[in-house]
Amino acid sequence: MSTENSATKSTWLYSFVQAGWFSPAFNQVIPDDCVEVSDTQRAELLAGTQQGLVITRASDGKPALSVPPPLPTAELAARERRWRGSQLLRTDAAVTRHRDEVELGRVTTLTASQYTELLGYRAALRDWPTDDLFPDSGKRPALTFALDDNL
Repeated sequence: MSTENSATKSTWLYSFVQAGWFSPAFNQVIPDDCVEVSDTQRAELLAGTQQGLVITRASDGKPALSVPPPLPTAELAARERRWRGSQLLRTDAAVTRHRDEVELGRVTTLTASQYTELLGYRAALRDWPTDDLFPDSGKRPALTFALDDNL
């Protein structure tokens, strides 16, 4: 091995218990469960985690990339409730603006059909947690028109 290669090559170790990387060049304490990983494999593992994969222990004991396990239903439900709350907040201003415009006798920003759909969407959001398809994010209630966030 040339001097240039050995100067740029690092020793990397992966700890499954700590779910992290260690190197004798940077860390004074190295967990007992660490497994040595080549620079190339470390780069591949890091790239995989950036794409949503997780590092798991392969049958040979080395780190490998895997599809993450599905989230528990309770966590999915909590995420969907947060999304639902954000959508209700996001549409509050449009509802208020439309009501104000109607009461003032002004031309409305939303058409009557858009306003009716918006109210239906908000009702569907409120009912979403009781729907049989909840918490499947692919089955969320949706508007058929784009709502301007500046309303």
